Amino acid sequence: MTPSPRPPFSLTLPTSRPQLALDIDNQDIENLNAALEYAPPRDVNQIMPADLLIPPPGKPNGQTPSPLLLYYRRDWWAYVTNTTLGPLKDTDPALTSLPPTWELFADVVTQLLNTDFNGDGQPDHVLCIDLQPGCKAWAVLAALYGAVAQPGGTRQGAWFARADMAPRVASPAMAQAMGIMARLAAANAAPWTPGGNATSRSTVPVTPEDWWAEGEQLPPNITQPDVNGTYPPCAAINPLFQKGRCLFTIDWGTAILRVTDDNAEQSEHMHGAGLL
Repeated sequence: MTPSPRPPFSLTLPTSRPQLALDIDNQDIENLNAALEYAPPRDVNQIMPADLLIPPPGKPNGQTPSPLLLYYRRDWWAYVTNTTLGPLKDTDPALTSLPPTWELFADVVTQLLNTDFNGDGQPDHVLCIDLQPGCKAWAVLAALYGAVAQPGGTRQGAWFARADMAPRVASPAMAQAMGIMARLAAANAAPWTPGGNATSRSTVPVTPEDWWAEGEQLPPNITQPDVNGTYPPCAAINPLFQKGRCLFTIDWGTAILRVTDDNAEQSEHMHGAGLL
């Protein structure tokens, strides 16, 4: 796809600029002075006093952790792992639980591509991740790369080697992560995949109306991504998964709040989640 030409970048600065005004009251200044005059903490490894630090996620008064999770339809997964009827019946018995590795997950979605999960004789979506440009692809790749580059846990460096801070991006781990990412993209629903139908091997029909979550208004003149390079909007949760029409998605921990009894077709209370 040839990108449309862009005009040359130019930047014009004004000859004079207004002076920035600082909106600081006396209490702000007193708090700042108190912090600067604070006695050094006893722990030499602690840069700031403990009562000035933000509690870590998961601790009292800390930020709510929202990791990436693997969401899935439990009823469809129970069908595909059925030991006598499901399409995975002849594979590893361990797959009655979720795939424990990225490689095995890629194997599963590849094998289940264009499979009928609900018995209506039509193929269903196996994977619906928001991989379109500017959405969640980088977060998914970072999680995937971190798992490959840090098999011993976070004590190992991911982006930089801890021993000498040498960059690790151009490493075999990144090549492996990109290979797995490509396999996931090939099984992903086409409109949410970079390159659309040229990348995805999913044959499940998708209409522009499917791009939007329940309750959102469809803008006019929406076209498919392989026509003119447009993609669905980056939503809080993939609309196909929200509507109960996809087996797997990967999204943030808060995304499942967008799935309710009103917008999950025939799949109420049938969703599960697993850690990545």
